[in-house]
This record gives sequence, C-alpha cells and structure tokens, in this order.
Amino acid sequence: LALYGFGSSAHVVIQMAHHRGYEVYVVTRGKKHRQFAKEMGAKWVGENASELPVKVDSAILFAPAGELIPPALEKLNKGGTLSLAGIHMSDVPTLNYDNHLFPQSKNNFHFYCH
Repeated sequence: LALYGFGSSAHVVIQMAHHRGYEVYVVTRGKKHRQFAKEMGAKWVGENASELPVKVDSAILFAPAGELIPPALEKLNKGGTLSLAGIHMSDVPTLNYDNHLFPQSKNNFHFYCH
C-alpha cells in the first residue's frame, strides 16, 4: 500500500494497514511527516513519488496535489487501485493513455467526495 500525503487520515490508515499485515510506503513532503511515518512503521518513506522503490497493488492519494496522480498510476501493479481521498485537490494534469492507463488496463479509480 502506498500513501501519498501523511496527514491525520493517513495516520489512521497506516495503523489499520499494519494490523492487516500490509507493507506501507509513504510519500510526503514534510520532514516531520516523513519522520513520523518512519516511527509508525512505514517500510519506506520518501519525498518524491518517482522514488517509490516498488510497484504496489493499492494506493491512496491524500495530498491535495493533482500532479501526483500520473506518478501514482505509474507505480501501480496491473489491476491496482488508486483512491483519491483528498477533500480538495489541485487540477489533474492530462493523463497519457499509453503511460498511465493502458499498461495497467484494468486499474480501478475511486473518488471520494465529502
């Protein structure tokens, strides 16, 4: 499981994921947030989405940054799920079918509205 952004919702999700035995990878800009993610047992923590060392089956985008959607899609295994869970999000850039959608042709997208 990859978590993009590590605010209060992600703090809860990482605990539930660990309880279920998942490995959790965290991408977040804030130095304090990265340190806290390490303390909470994240397998890997980084600042840039492109540095995520593995492809994952599931990812949750909490960060309000639409520009993270393409790299998050690129880091999904085929058939993976990307959930967009932010309350607010900046504009989503144009997705490239060949790079972002076709390779994962059966990916699932979930938008949560509050």
